[in-house]
Amino acid sequence: MVSAAEGPRSYQFDKYARFVLPIDGFAFWVKTTTSIKVKGTLHYATELEQRQDETTAVNRVVFNSEQEVQEFNDVGPTTIYVGRFEDIRFAFSSRENWFRQAGIYHYVGSAVYSDMATQLVDAASQVPADAVVSNSLPIWLSLNGGAAMPFPQGFAPLPLFPSFLVPANFAPPFASVHVAETSALQAAPYLDSQLDHSQLVRDRVQITTYGARNNQVIDFIDYVNQFSLDTDDMGVMSMTVATDDKRAQPELTILAQKKTIEYEISYYQARARNAARQLITQAHATLELNPV
Repeated sequence: MVSAAEGPRSYQFDKYARFVLPIDGFAFWVKTTTSIKVKGTLHYATELEQRQDETTAVNRVVFNSEQEVQEFNDVGPTTIYVGRFEDIRFAFSSRENWFRQAGIYHYVGSAVYSDMATQLVDAASQVPADAVVSNSLPIWLSLNGGAAMPFPQGFAPLPLFPSFLVPANFAPPFASVHVAETSALQAAPYLDSQLDHSQLVRDRVQITTYGARNNQVIDFIDYVNQFSLDTDDMGVMSMTVATDDKRAQPELTILAQKKTIEYEISYYQARARNAARQLITQAHATLELNPV
């Protein structure tokens, strides 16, 4: 481990806007034309981590300022400020240990990991147009798109988000889709005359709902079953039921309205790409800007 500190100087922080692909919910941060300069001191420590799949340097950054940086407080889930020092870029995840007597504010975060650098781009044109994931997630997200179904609302009873990418502080009800495992059902892929790749595969999927009551979750299960019958985009291989889960908040002595639904489905990966193409023609990826 090595560490370094810079004396008081001005650092530039660039504002980034969140850009979400409608195909599979993958999030990118796009640099805007807004930037600020903040005077303070920067401390960072570097630790080299050697893992099975990569070797990376993790930089822990602490920025000290004698004045509260209001822009850091104003940012919401759709905007961030990213600073740059030498060859590292960094953002803050918390404000810690405000020293009132000294009037010093501490902003703490990590530098952008090397394997995350692809998610920060300088222009929206650099965001890929095709799906990132290789599983059934585009099919699940297409349930948000209002397919012709025999339900009054015409779309899934709960908005669906990819796991780990649910918008910050999103108000229930909602559901997250977590593809836990993908395996092959077809021994080898089929290649047509245009060398388009198609292979029958199986996904084990966990749907986690918040704020949904029993009837709403049952409606969701019925919707998925009907979607499978009407579109044939995926086949439901499991006997699916909703189960209650426990998430407590001790300050209030309450439980969240949390339920889990486990699915085992089959689909063609080429069909998943087709669903993604349909979303490309029907939806437009947009920059999400903080309304404040």
